[in-house]
Amino acid sequence: MKTHYDVIIFGAGPAGTAAAYGLVGSKSVLVIENDLFGGTCPNRGCDPKKMLYSAVEAKDRVARMQESGLKDVPTIDWKQLMAFKRGYTSQIPSGTKKGLSGAGIDTYHGQAAFLDQHRIQLGNQTTVSADEVILATGRRPRLLDIPGKSFLKTSADFLDLDALPKHITFVGAGLVSMELANIANKA
Repeated sequence: MKTHYDVIIFGAGPAGTAAAYGLVGSKSVLVIENDLFGGTCPNRGCDPKKMLYSAVEAKDRVARMQESGLKDVPTIDWKQLMAFKRGYTSQIPSGTKKGLSGAGIDTYHGQAAFLDQHRIQLGNQTTVSADEVILATGRRPRLLDIPGKSFLKTSADFLDLDALPKHITFVGAGLVSMELANIANKA
């Protein structure tokens, strides 16, 4: 790892990696990630949700075709479906990091903090600097500060359930909440 880069990028999700790959070859780049390389979408967001949702859609299609030549609506084996999802998501962090390294992009996994506008101290106490810094850190869920908040879970928690609970309540009516509620209902 060098001590000075043209660009340091905070975040190794889709935005950070797209920026890094766009700069490689013309600038020296360091990507810093303190969570999972690959970001939320492929690890615990869009991609795993689509994998679970595809099982729900397949079940619904077969159900609609019962009088048209298909027999027996399948049931969803949640444990097996989660194993399928985990088989995919478990490869994302290492695959993302390997892709960046293979393209000549330096990476650092861990905490980092700004010392000033151009200098960053990594969690291992190394100081690096850059002419430019890109923040592509994404967002994190914030649990409501309400009585019983210790029982609240995030969408990431839902997408990694070993078993579906017998009863589940979703707080909020946004797109993600509605999709996860539909998955839970059909599964």
